[in-house]
Amino acid sequence: MAKLIVIIGATGGQGGSVLKSLLGNPDWRIRGVTRDLSGARAKELIENGVEMVAGDLNDLQSVKVAFSGAKAIYAVTNFPGLLATMGIEEAFQTEHAQGLNMALAASELPDLEHYIWSTLPDSEAISGKEYYIPHFCGKGRVDTYIKNKLPTLLKKTTFLTLPLYGDNFQYPVVTPRPIKSTGKYVHLVPWSAATPITLVGSHKDNVGPVAQAILNMGSAKLGAKHVVAALEETTAEGMLKMWSEATGREAIHVQISMEDYEKLWPMWATEMAAMYLWWQHEGEALWAARDEEIIGLEDLGLKKEDLVSTKQAMLTQDWDTLC
Repeated sequence: MAKLIVIIGATGGQGGSVLKSLLGNPDWRIRGVTRDLSGARAKELIENGVEMVAGDLNDLQSVKVAFSGAKAIYAVTNFPGLLATMGIEEAFQTEHAQGLNMALAASELPDLEHYIWSTLPDSEAISGKEYYIPHFCGKGRVDTYIKNKLPTLLKKTTFLTLPLYGDNFQYPVVTPRPIKSTGKYVHLVPWSAATPITLVGSHKDNVGPVAQAILNMGSAKLGAKHVVAALEETTAEGMLKMWSEATGREAIHVQISMEDYEKLWPMWATEMAAMYLWWQHEGEALWAARDEEIIGLEDLGLKKEDLVSTKQAMLTQDWDTLC
């Protein structure tokens, strides 16, 4: 008999990738959770036979209803979506509360076998409060809550960290910009070209196979473990070179002051730069607490050549419109 998996954000990038990988798998019955059942993608999934339900992550009771009967759960939050409608601190507090709601709801399911929580490390805790990255800390503090307050759920939880998305340059705050008089593009950012970058490649394609591999291994092996889906290692300049090779557009890394960066993109620049400047300071792209055992792609039985690279992800964007 097929087990029920509940997928948060089933119409989005991460959840949609998990759904795509499990669709048609006789071992799983899928319930997708989305904020809006009237959206085109939700309607398409319903027409294809997927059980879709509306869920409000801000409402614990709504989450409990969405999770009812689940044997497995893929849980994710959407910080950029929150930031688009509120300030940084409110987005941080809201995302943290949503993560707690999902963990609490999951902890009350007696038949739950596996909880996959898409998270990021608490940069402030790791750096001794020197580097506060809101979209990292809100999730990372949920990890701490699960570890300290929900021991039964911890045994069933795999903490999944997805490094930088391969299509990250689509966000205006880091999109290379054309200089018409030179025919070249500039990457105007306050971090150095040597800043280390770790990439997941195409999250829309790769999260599904990673989640499926985690489910296949089960919580008996991956409970309380931390998986980091690191596909590629490079630098800020190296990622920009990938973009140039993928698009055929010559680009130059130009380091500017943090003050000027924030003038260009208020609020968004502050949030984005915190992440890169932490990596620049550390000399490595940290994706988990230093004392944690890390499970990598090869440990899951996945071959990097079978996943979708950053260059391939970049090719899916309409850069004429974005730039």
